[in-house]
Amino acid sequence: MKSVWKYIIAVTVGLIVLTSVFVPVYLFVWKDTDDDKYIQHEPIIIWNDSDFSEYGLPGRGTKNDPYRIENYNITTSDLYAIYIFGTIDYFVIENCYLESSNEDGYGIYIEGVNKGTAKIYNNTLSNCYHGIGVFYTDAHQIIDNKITCCVVPFNLENSKETTIFRNTISNPESEAKLDPSELSWGHSRILFCAGITFSQNTVQWTGLLLDLAIYFSENLTFVDNDFQNVELSFSVCSNSTIENNLSRGRVVNLFSSTNIIVNGNDFSSLNVVDSPYSIITNNYLSHFSIDFDYLDDYYTCTIENNWVNDKLMSFYIGLNNTYFTTSISEYGQMVFVGCNNITLSNPTLFDQILHLDFLYCEYISVQDLDLQLYLEFESTDYIEIENNNILGFQFESSNNVTIENNSILDPSANIMGGNNYTIANNEISNLKYGLYSYCFINEVQNLLMYGNRIFDCEYSLTMYELSNSVIFNNTFENVTRGLRQAWLSNNVTISNNTIINSLYGGITLHGTNETAYLSLTFENNYVDGKLIGYYVNLDNVTVDTGNYAHVFFVNCTGLTVKDLTFSNVFAGLSVLYCNQTTISNITVSHSVLGIEVSECSIVYLANNTCSNSSTGIDVEYSSLVYLENNTCRENENGIEIYQSANCTLEWNTLINNSESGIFLYSSVYCNITYNLLEDNYYWGIEMDCYDSFNKIYNNAFINNNWQEEEEWYTSQAFDVDPSNMWYNEITLMGNYWDDWISGTYELDYYSGVSRNSDPYPLISNPL
Repeated sequence: MKSVWKYIIAVTVGLIVLTSVFVPVYLFVWKDTDDDKYIQHEPIIIWNDSDFSEYGLPGRGTKNDPYRIENYNITTSDLYAIYIFGTIDYFVIENCYLESSNEDGYGIYIEGVNKGTAKIYNNTLSNCYHGIGVFYTDAHQIIDNKITCCVVPFNLENSKETTIFRNTISNPESEAKLDPSELSWGHSRILFCAGITFSQNTVQWTGLLLDLAIYFSENLTFVDNDFQNVELSFSVCSNSTIENNLSRGRVVNLFSSTNIIVNGNDFSSLNVVDSPYSIITNNYLSHFSIDFDYLDDYYTCTIENNWVNDKLMSFYIGLNNTYFTTSISEYGQMVFVGCNNITLSNPTLFDQILHLDFLYCEYISVQDLDLQLYLEFESTDYIEIENNNILGFQFESSNNVTIENNSILDPSANIMGGNNYTIANNEISNLKYGLYSYCFINEVQNLLMYGNRIFDCEYSLTMYELSNSVIFNNTFENVTRGLRQAWLSNNVTISNNTIINSLYGGITLHGTNETAYLSLTFENNYVDGKLIGYYVNLDNVTVDTGNYAHVFFVNCTGLTVKDLTFSNVFAGLSVLYCNQTTISNITVSHSVLGIEVSECSIVYLANNTCSNSSTGIDVEYSSLVYLENNTCRENENGIEIYQSANCTLEWNTLINNSESGIFLYSSVYCNITYNLLEDNYYWGIEMDCYDSFNKIYNNAFINNNWQEEEEWYTSQAFDVDPSNMWYNEITLMGNYWDDWISGTYELDYYSGVSRNSDPYPLISNPL
């Protein structure tokens, strides 16, 4: 009997030794992860079917006995934990823990394998940039996987008839190893994947959002999923079914998809764009409404039994001469298309959220509704909105509108296009939600806006391309910025407006051209009791007194501005389209722009001090500007020279700015000499794209670029154009760099472009 056991042991040992000759040997270590048992393993890279056997994986590669990649812990810094390409045999990836710390790493990457041969079951993928990526692989299955803290939880491309079932996706901060800022905004794509089934998956995303976009994937079945903070977009996904899904916190979008069934879902809101002949029924919208962007969608879609904020959505086409009162209480959203002479009024209703949408209508009156009311008008004329409590409104291409005596409490009061608006005696704020509230008016002619109080907002009033308009007697209170009039057109009057307690007060003006400024009537506007000065066409005038909040000079010649102080405004001093100007002894702090010089020539700036602003001195589209003995400290950029030429910067002090001391963009033939550039977070001087033929020498660079986030930047200056000369070609004197050791001083640059340098660094400080 003993001899028999000796024989068995001898044969067993022999087989083990023999097997080790032909099969790669791996160290297997049991490791606990999430209370499961895994075997530690190196990354698995499969290029063809024979590689399955090379790894010693169990199975024969058949449908009934597939190769099994199972029970492994693959934690790696390589690009792929598991990579499979171009195989024909069947395989299963099951019960594995996969993690890749590579900055573009994948937990699982599958490409070009035979149809129906891939199954991915019950795996945990954690802290990979990409969780699962499947490409050009049809009829595969992704079931019961847990994907955590992956910026791209999954991507599918050209993988038809795929099943994605009962997976969970999340980004809990407690488990995150990746950069939290990256994990805040996740994204996944399904592209060219017709006929897929996506069902019973759960996605719980914290932070900004997870963007899940499905493109060019017809005949999709998307059912019974649970999403939190996920923005869903279906683009060109015709003949698909979206049913019984729960999606809270973000909008669901349908783009260019025909014959879609959207039924029985619980969404925050639904946006339908160019998706005709769709069936939208029995849905519940918990926060916003169902929004259609194309008239054809309204006429061709079936829209029935949908609910908005626990109340029914009503839908009217071609309704005329109708007065709604008590019936308003039954609805969460009312949509009117091609209707005329409609009045909605009921002063007895309170605390109801109601969305009103009007498209291609005329003669609409909304009065005395003390509701949480959202209004949207598109291509609708002759509108009266009076004495309502409004959470927000939007007008697009609408005309002859009166908005008067309303309380508007939402961060979206927008008007885009149209003629003949009167906005009078409203209160506009964001007291209800506390977000970046503003009133936005774009491309409107004949606007009359008066008597409004706008308060507790971010950009309180932003206007683009207005013409023939009057804005007067409005009050802006507790706003980050006052009236932001951007891109003026012609014949605008801004007068008698008051701005109180604004972080960056004043009124910001950007004209499309000089004529826009010259045709502007601007008078008697105040910030905290200080006048906003506006002067045009002055010749040989000196301005050295006045209690200004902000002052503009336009088209002046021989102007001298000196000895003024500004703070907490958008821009302290703005000099526009002027020639032969002297600006001296100006002090600006805690503003967006300290001193603004735009479209000017022959300007002398000396002995000015700008601090704690976004940009200390800003020079744009100007030439022959001389800056001497200015001090810019603790701004973002100290001095910016943008698309300007022949500027001279000498003896300026630029200290402790949070970006760069001097920043040039698309500027040429500038001389920068004898400046002190010290303790700026990035560079002492930053010369970005298209800066050419500039000369920089005899400057002192001391302890700049002390940031630590971008370790590949090591120099105190940045330059991408070799035509810029960092030395005096006559004296062969460069600049003083306190970190220079020997030889040429190399400058930072972008990868793939020419690098510049200072070949003649100075041994001692020239200042």
